Amino acid sequence: MNAFPLLAAVRLLARLPASAAPEEYFAIRVDAVEIQGGTVNWNAYRQKWIMIGVQLGGKSSHLGEVWFWEADSAFGPWRWAKKIVTHERYSFYNPIHHRFFDQDNGRLIYFEGTYATTFSGNEEPTPRYDYNQIMYRLDLADPRLKVPAGRKPPLRAVRD
Repeated sequence: MNAFPLLAAVRLLARLPASAAPEEYFAIRVDAVEIQGGTVNWNAYRQKWIMIGVQLGGKSSHLGEVWFWEADSAFGPWRWAKKIVTHERYSFYNPIHHRFFDQDNGRLIYFEGTYATTFSGNEEPTPRYDYNQIMYRLDLADPRLKVPAGRKPPLRAVRD
């Protein structure tokens, strides 16, 4: 498996054994979700570390399914995930959470990425938007992003 490039650094920093399975520490492959890239930041509103990442090899887009994760540590384990954006037959890569745009103590977060036909197989680009940066706002108070109360989050992705 092609492991997330950061995994080696996390193993070193967290003093994890080289034999540790990636899914023990990151949602690299959780319910067939493999992450191409993303960002990790502390979120004061959730009192958790959050990750915004894009899936590699998604069903509706090879590089366009955006996921939200949260964990108690910046090193994981990243046990709970929710797909937050789909770009059907389009690419959206290199997502970045811009903390300096966060509002209401981190309840509203902003992330952006490159929106393009590149890697998508789609031969009909969106007029005036192909190969452009698109920013999204995510409300972390949305009930669809809530981990079920009274139980530890499962080590699986939560689908729509």
